[in-house]
Amino acid sequence: MNKTQILSLISDEQKQVSLANDFGEKADRINNILQLKIESNIQDIKNDIYIDVKRFVNFYINSFEDKQFNYDVFDELKISEYINLFEVKQKCSLLHYTIRHLKTVGFEEKVSFFESQLRACEFHRELKEFSIKNIFKLIYLATVYNNLTILFAILLCIMVKVVVYLPAPFKWMELYEIHYSKLNNNPVLNHVGNVLLSFFEVKTNPSFAEPVTFVGSVLFVLGKCFFIIIVVNILIDQLKTRFKI
Repeated sequence: MNKTQILSLISDEQKQVSLANDFGEKADRINNILQLKIESNIQDIKNDIYIDVKRFVNFYINSFEDKQFNYDVFDELKISEYINLFEVKQKCSLLHYTIRHLKTVGFEEKVSFFESQLRACEFHRELKEFSIKNIFKLIYLATVYNNLTILFAILLCIMVKVVVYLPAPFKWMELYEIHYSKLNNNPVLNHVGNVLLSFFEVKTNPSFAEPVTFVGSVLFVLGKCFFIIIVVNILIDQLKTRFKI
């Protein structure tokens, strides 16, 4: 088909969208328009498909809410396939729009699929626009990228604390005075066990690690703040959300 024929078909479908009585039919008509534009491979025709995708998302979601369809037949991939056609900024914007619309109509159980895609999209966007200003946001997005990265971040926090609290080989390097509880005959396992207990303040008198220098005190406070803000408030919350706890 030539450009004129394609535009004529698109115009006919647009009229049918206006005449359609329900959201399901409107979504089907917009879907037809999108297919015509995408398959045309004519850039002038494809330029405004972003708007059509937003309309499709709106009508498709509303069609389920309008007729109270079984949510199990809601196909996330129908939306996702169109969103993935765009570059990262537009993709993030469409994912935000989709999530917001799903929440508006009460489809909370369908949100997690798109939230997962959004986290990946935002990570790639920040990575593409990397600068010193967004380094902390990039680290956060990398941390919550998926369930494995969250678990890795928690394990990394534990490993860092295990290393920091290792007995100093020289007196001048000492930052903390360590008080071990006898948990295991193996010194390595005993050290790790004491560090794990220190996360939960099981031992308080004396504490497992007491700062003996100013640097040690600063690191101690920063470590506590990091653990509370990142591990407890963010990572655990992310895990609870994803596993529906």
